[in-house]
Amino acid sequence: MRFVDRADEINVFEDEFAQVNKRASLAVVYGRRRIGKTELIKKFASNKPHVYFLATLQSKEDVIANFSRKAAEFFNDTATLGNPHTTWAGFFGYLEREPNLSHL
Repeated sequence: MRFVDRADEINVFEDEFAQVNKRASLAVVYGRRRIGKTELIKKFASNKPHVYFLATLQSKEDVIANFSRKAAEFFNDTATLGNPHTTWAGFFGYLEREPNLSHL
């Protein structure tokens, strides 16, 4: 896919990312189908340590477990790979405690 005319959006992401050690941030990307939202995210993240997870229509517990496994792969955490989280509270608590987040 050709990546055209998304410099403004990339700059917004870069500005938010530059503040990551100072404050929490959330970026919501929305729009019509097939306009390049996924490619925009992948382009921005391509040179940064990241976890990319695309949720599908599954139970909430399965989505959380699959997201937990993706994060565990990123952190090379075999214990969580074998026993993934099944609640948002457990998963976000895990991320909060993950020592490898401090170097990102």
